[in-house]
Amino acid sequence: MRTLEERKRQADENMERIDALLTRELAFSVKSGDVCSSAVQALALAKIALEMSSENLRKEEK
Repeated sequence: MRTLEERKRQADENMERIDALLTRELAFSVKSGDVCSSAVQALALAKIALEMSSENLRKEEK
């Protein structure tokens, strides 16, 4: 089982990846005129899920 520190580090890495993907996909979507693309929606939901997971890890730490 992974330690709390390992899980926090993994969550941070995942958040960085999602942020990069979301930024790139948003730029492409704006350029193509499809701001509500499925990819943008999926990445936004993934980011929300990761933020919730990170919040739970912070609560667990306390």
